[in-house]
Amino acid sequence: MSLVYLGSLTVGEAVPGGVFALAEALPRVQAELAGAVSLQAQLIVTPPTIADSLVFAQQLVASIQAQIALGIQLPSVAVQLPIVEALIATLQVSLNGLLLLQNAFSTVGVHAYAYEGQVNAMGSQVSSAFAGGLPGGLPNDYANALVLVTSIPATWAAIGRVLKTS
Repeated sequence: MSLVYLGSLTVGEAVPGGVFALAEALPRVQAELAGAVSLQAQLIVTPPTIADSLVFAQQLVASIQAQIALGIQLPSVAVQLPIVEALIATLQVSLNGLLLLQNAFSTVGVHAYAYEGQVNAMGSQVSSAFAGGLPGGLPNDYANALVLVTSIPATWAAIGRVLKTS
């Protein structure tokens, strides 16, 4: 039976599974946002010169005639632009959430302990470990704690994939 001090950790070190998930998601959301912004820029048309307008109009008429002959109907830019703008707004919310999570993972001051032994002996082990306070602290310092306990080895193994347990 023993209570083992795992160290003073950042939130990210205590939750390595979350850091891994963030490392996978953040670049993907950033890339999707960059792509959507690029698409938005392509959909927003700047006023062309008159010569450009005539050339474009001729090309457009030829293209429309070919599409009509084939029975193809294309969505208008007016319809696509709001869809892209909504996508950008959604991706920005996702990105902001991921950046907040990334910031939270860098927060220091988590003291991690792992316990292995009989349930009825855990209390005395915890009392003994904290009698002098947390490392670097005093016995009367205010503290917050979360205790996750399981007696199922498979559950402990699953927790170890997400939280630091050793």
